[in-house]
Amino acid sequence: MLAASEVAPRAFLVGCLGLLPGTAWMVAIGAAARRAAGLAGSAGDLDAEALVDAGLVDAGLVDAGLVEEIALLVGLLAIVLVAVVVTRIAMRALRDLEAP
Repeated sequence: MLAASEVAPRAFLVGCLGLLPGTAWMVAIGAAARRAAGLAGSAGDLDAEALVDAGLVDAGLVDAGLVEEIALLVGLLAIVLVAVVVTRIAMRALRDLEAP
């Protein structure tokens, strides 16, 4: 696609780097959802063994400790912070382009 367009390689690479926070966000949301399924299973709402057998939840996920919970939350907060900072930088750059 890059060869068929008039986009400069540097701009293309910078644009690709701009996709990383969103990708990280989606991965973190997926991890949180899997963790929530594991917690629900261990709380008795869902059968934890059935989830593990079906491959929906890792066996270690059901027995994860407080450290993993904190790491997941800190990771999610860090991703939100990065997304906010990148958005502000992008908005500032767009305003600078529109300024006469």
